Amino acid sequence: MATFLVELYLPASQTGAPHEVLRSIRAASGEPGRAEGRVQCRRAFVVPEDETCFLLFAAASAVDVHHMLELAGVEYDRITEAEELGDVMPARAGG
Repeated sequence: MATFLVELYLPASQTGAPHEVLRSIRAASGEPGRAEGRVQCRRAFVVPEDETCFLLFAAASAVDVHHMLELAGVEYDRITEAEELGDVMPARAGG
């Protein structure tokens, strides 16, 4: 599976929009006929100042991510293949 970064615009006037997007993606992932585990939304980030949301997906292709977002009714600006490098600083034991 590859990693894909999805960027979408979320106007500040749409209170709760990031949570609605995630709910829609969760609902779409449970739709009958979808291959289980084919597209996984791993992380979501919101940058309120820029009215932007970033979603990190694991999938076989950008087309699969596109279909998942289409099924979820989520409009996005772009899908880009990305490389996940992992944590910069691992968590310390004991806090």
